[in-house]
Amino acid sequence: MSKRTRDTRRRPGSGHGAPAGGARGSERGSDRSLDRGTDAIAASLTFAAAVGLFAWLGHRADASFGTRPWLLVSGSLLGVVGGFLHLVQHLSPESLPWNRSPPRRDVEGPPGDSPARDAPGPDRHDDHDP
Repeated sequence: MSKRTRDTRRRPGSGHGAPAGGARGSERGSDRSLDRGTDAIAASLTFAAAVGLFAWLGHRADASFGTRPWLLVSGSLLGVVGGFLHLVQHLSPESLPWNRSPPRRDVEGPPGDSPARDAPGPDRHDDHDP
């Protein structure tokens, strides 16, 4: 390699070596991506462990009850479903319907504000009893 080619590779911001913005600006982004990567690895290992554990339990139950291969298949499917739900809950909790909070209702206004609320009904009585 010529001297000119080596100098180009060492120049900051040329695409090689350290980024032009400096290391401090990229540390925050890499920390976030490292955290997300670590979370994804942990969730995927938990998924694999759930499938493996339930498959093993199904295999052991099959050996005990003589139902080969039905409990192995059932245990594997149960592990896949449970592991997948845990994976989604861990990585994207807002996508599950039971993690969403119900819509907030506004506080009701003063009496007389809603005719349906103030109308007598089966559980509301007038001042006089028949």
